[in-house]
Amino acid sequence: ACFKDVLYITCTKGSIRANHWHAADFHLSVLLNGRMKYYERPLGSKEKPIVEEYFGGDWFFTKPRTEHAMEFLSVSQFLAFSKLSRNEPSYLADTTKLDFDLTKV
Repeated sequence: ACFKDVLYITCTKGSIRANHWHAADFHLSVLLNGRMKYYERPLGSKEKPIVEEYFGGDWFFTKPRTEHAMEFLSVSQFLAFSKLSRNEPSYLADTTKLDFDLTKV
């Protein structure tokens, strides 16, 4: 895969990230350290999301048109490699925030 951007993100214990979906972008991420729960389901699904727990060294992939959220169970850092540029106009055009908390479904 060809990646246009890579992000280094630090998260505090208890923080929720993402809680959105991307129209065309995908990302491949690696949790460098820490612990998190990753929630995902197909866009528009009414089913409970699939929940995976990840630890430092684990990789995970987010497809386009997939509702997703991350709940950090400890201070954590991860890298996200994205298909599309993450400059603000490109990111905002491709990303739709969920109007509910996927971690509470």
